[in-house]
Amino acid sequence: MPASTDTYPRWMSIKDAKKYSPLGETLLLRLLDAGKIKGGRVVDDKRKTRFIDRLSLDRYMESMCETSTVEKEALAICEELGI
Repeated sequence: MPASTDTYPRWMSIKDAKKYSPLGETLLLRLLDAGKIKGGRVVDDKRKTRFIDRLSLDRYMESMCETSTVEKEALAICEELGI
């Protein structure tokens, strides 16, 4: 993955989203269908193309990295005890 998201457009194809993130095509499509990430379809005479909003994909990935509630509670207890 490049060091900067500036090299990726805001709206990307499934193929580009697979390169950008560690997620596979099946999971990306499931996340789209479930409304967990934003995207849509463009239909022309020959095919239907799906696309993903890079910013919503970033938000989804960040939410997967957040500290769990149990970890937060444990950290708060450690801070109170001065550990």
